[in-house]
Amino acid sequence: MRKINLTIEFEDNDLVEYALRKELDGLLGKSIIDIRTLPDTKELYDNDNTFKSLCKAKKDLQLQIDRYVNNRNQKK
Repeated sequence: MRKINLTIEFEDNDLVEYALRKELDGLLGKSIIDIRTLPDTKELYDNDNTFKSLCKAKKDLQLQIDRYVNNRNQKK
């Protein structure tokens, strides 16, 4: 089984998002496990030190998880 995570950024337009989701559903159907619209956090990131710290902590934790998984997969 293979999973691919993809992030796409485009103008704030509901019709474009609807068309993209419809196209992906037509192409991949039940293969889609998760699809979500992420909030725009640019202003938070630029103006809120707490949010910036949380993002850094999340990034550091994800790095630890990725290393753990990679190490476990190499032992097989």
